[in-house]
Amino acid sequence: MSGTCYVIANTLPPDFGWQVRARGVRAEQLAAQASLCFEEVRTVLFLERYDNLKNDRGLAILATQREDTTIIPLGAFNAFVDRQEPATFVFSQSEFVEEAAYAAGRHQIVYDILAPSEVTLRQSGAAEEAIEQLRIRHRRMIKLARRVVVNGEKSARFFADELAGQEVVIAPLAPRLPAPSERRRTHLLFGGPFPRWTDVTEMFRTMSAYAAANPDVPILMMAAKAKREDANTLEYAAMSLMPQVTPLWNLSAQNDTELLSTCFGFVDWAPLNIERAHTTSLRTLQAVAAGVPVLHQMGTGLDVLWDPFPGERLENPITPGDVHRFVEKARAGAYREAVRGAQAALQGWRADPSPFAGLAA
Repeated sequence: MSGTCYVIANTLPPDFGWQVRARGVRAEQLAAQASLCFEEVRTVLFLERYDNLKNDRGLAILATQREDTTIIPLGAFNAFVDRQEPATFVFSQSEFVEEAAYAAGRHQIVYDILAPSEVTLRQSGAAEEAIEQLRIRHRRMIKLARRVVVNGEKSARFFADELAGQEVVIAPLAPRLPAPSERRRTHLLFGGPFPRWTDVTEMFRTMSAYAAANPDVPILMMAAKAKREDANTLEYAAMSLMPQVTPLWNLSAQNDTELLSTCFGFVDWAPLNIERAHTTSLRTLQAVAAGVPVLHQMGTGLDVLWDPFPGERLENPITPGDVHRFVEKARAGAYREAVRGAQAALQGWRADPSPFAGLAA
């Protein structure tokens, strides 16, 4: 192998220790895949982004800088680029398009499309001007790229017209599988960091009703404390008072892995909207990586990833009966083989060199 690859991380990779977001997981995954093709792979994180995340989490970044990670001020990027021998720079999403444009003068660019950000902006109620600016950055990134990597077939179809004539590789989002655990799987987990425009009221009502009817099932409620104006305030408060329910929030990557090792099932359900229809839920991917079956909904970006699905998918709104059936089957091991197959798929995607094959020559 030869050559050097620099993966620009939009958020902290899992090894930095605090709560992990999809873009941080994606950076770690792409670095792992690049290492199959390049002699040296380095992750680059901008100091301003690192400081913002550190302050946001209350000085709770648990790990120091890794040997294979470089943290630089955004303003120093051009000088950093100029010092490197011709290499490959990987950018996920289009937010650093100006940096990519500068790097393209000396290096080759790989553009990773993790999710259709246009859909997310539209779902959030963003102004049309902001959406158009995003489209412009996105089109520029495509023109700059030697190769475009896309997270899944559904996103590839969404961008089919814009990617016509480009060299495109499909690479589904794939978190690292944790080491096997001998812990007993005793808890049901539900929730997660849903976007503010996702209405989670129905899920909380369902889980509150299920918990009240099944006091013998230990439940972990992963959710930020509901505010007075939130629609799920009453259900959150009711569940917080139930003795078998443990409220949790803002876990580190390590704690999250430990938590999943104690769970026999995960409820990751939310009403389908235009944004969720294109998502490949990181929460579900991480649960499956940890060997946990998932109760999800049909119509998301996960539909085409696995057959059979490692758990259940619902066509209709979630009900306490759905949760009860899922719990009974999960406890009985009915999803065990499907979960193992999905884990094997995750490992296979991470071991696929095709996003970077031939670029190091």
